[in-house]
Amino acid sequence: MAAPKKYPDELRARAVRLYRESDPKPVIRRLAEQLGVHHEALRNWIRQAEADAGERTDRPATDMAEENRRLRREVAELRRVNGWRPTLLRTMLRDRTPLLVNKGLDFTITECDVPEPYDVKWKVLNRGEEAERRDNIRGQIIASSRPGVRHERTSFRGEHVVECYIIKDGIVVARDTIDVPISTNGA
Repeated sequence: MAAPKKYPDELRARAVRLYRESDPKPVIRRLAEQLGVHHEALRNWIRQAEADAGERTDRPATDMAEENRRLRREVAELRRVNGWRPTLLRTMLRDRTPLLVNKGLDFTITECDVPEPYDVKWKVLNRGEEAERRDNIRGQIIASSRPGVRHERTSFRGEHVVECYIIKDGIVVARDTIDVPISTNGA
């Protein structure tokens, strides 16, 4: 919900019209004082009117800004409906938030006390009947998708385990494991 407007639309329109129709242009601070509005408010109204008239490109026109807001609301609703959650996986697991199938997950190293240089390897292990039926148990050691990150998809329901290994001079010096239960409920 938008904050209430401090100044009426009629005052805004009148103030902008006075400025734009004046020749020479008045000092914004002085005109604002005469109208009883804050000078920065008047300056913003003038800039927006110029953007709406196509006279400046450093801000979107009012109709474009409204369309952007509408699209942001629509995207947020689609994300909510489709199970997209911009949050840490560990937080989702701690809060028992169901992980749905056909979503992307990024496993990221958030902290590591091992001094660089080191290599990062991952193991993804799928468990359960669906993994066996699909012949997709996996378990091989694989590289990062990008530095310090392994991207995976929640391709099917069941219990999954992701392990991260920090390897220095050919020796595993750090390891972490995370259980990833893909929901049997939902999409």
